[in-house]
Amino acid sequence: MILNKERMNSSLIFLILLGFTLRSFYFTSISLAPLPVISILLSLVVFFININNSDTPSRKFLFFISLLLLLFSLSIGLTIIYKDSNVNLNSIIGMNLNIIFFTCIYLNRTVYIRYVNKIKYVVLFHLVFFFIQLISFHFFGEKIDYLVSITGEVQRVNGFSSIEAKGLKMFRPSGLFNEPGNFSIHMLALLWIMNLSGKLKPTLEKIILISVVLSFSLSGIAAATVYVILTIKSEIRFKKIIPSFIILAIFCYYFNELIINYLLERLSSLSTDSSANVRLSAFSAITELPIYMQLFGGGLGNDLITIHLPTLPYLFVTFGVVGTIYIGLVFLWFGYNHNVDYKTYIFFIAMSFQFYTLMHPMFWVFWVYLFLLSEVRKDRDSYA
Repeated sequence: MILNKERMNSSLIFLILLGFTLRSFYFTSISLAPLPVISILLSLVVFFININNSDTPSRKFLFFISLLLLLFSLSIGLTIIYKDSNVNLNSIIGMNLNIIFFTCIYLNRTVYIRYVNKIKYVVLFHLVFFFIQLISFHFFGEKIDYLVSITGEVQRVNGFSSIEAKGLKMFRPSGLFNEPGNFSIHMLALLWIMNLSGKLKPTLEKIILISVVLSFSLSGIAAATVYVILTIKSEIRFKKIIPSFIILAIFCYYFNELIINYLLERLSSLSTDSSANVRLSAFSAITELPIYMQLFGGGLGNDLITIHLPTLPYLFVTFGVVGTIYIGLVFLWFGYNHNVDYKTYIFFIAMSFQFYTLMHPMFWVFWVYLFLLSEVRKDRDSYA
């Protein structure tokens, strides 16, 4: 019975984590990505399976959740006051579901920490599809689109015509994600969690970073650079450097011209780059809102801006300057109580130009693991 329960926990946690990463399977007909919702429901199943071993909520945790629910309730109140026709009920429902599953994972911390290695299998799952896409193009000239036949959405994997005009084959693989930026940020978020858990193998770390570069996501490459800077150790043994240099040399030899041309193209055309402009326009759009909305936000579920909003612009548009500072202080306080170090916050800021909004379950997966693993790491270091 105990063995079956452990197997069930292991399988369910893998499916939960995998489902959270498959948000690109979004169906416009129902305005929903069903797999993350299924993962939230499965987290409830895991919670009830292990309810006898669940932790009792601490006062600090209850205070943290209460502070967030207070802000969300006030923000929904603003949405009602504004009576805007663009109210997105899915956002309001999704936020409440996120809080529920965040609570389930936090209170089942022992189970989720025990099976934190399942993140590795989720990453490997995505890497398989990524490299199949990459190999199919570079060796067989085939551009595989995993999403179009399922959701009807075409993956944004094509290169730049100006680069291809030079005789270079350009392809930006994104695996099971709708575009390379989403692939990169998901992989880097999971990479940071694995690094924090102390179970990350150097080989897997290198493969993930290489895949991010090969996705040709500018925001992903920037965040990967920050990751390397933050995680590099002051004492590096020469024997461990040699394999990295060999891999880097092979990688640069084969893709150097393509990477250089791509970076030059993107950096020289930032003013006309649609991807960069969307992120910059997200910030500029905030200043065009009425002053009271700039201060207190447009309200949760009030879709004032139709363009894609990464983490920081989303916070400013939804909760305003006051609400964004409030959320920042709440997370800093809770992170301080869980020994989250400054490097994690720097890395999160580096990812926030492409990272998820608070409506995305992956945002909460990222932070709940950071809270739990940072606390575990301190305990582990204190006994080392």
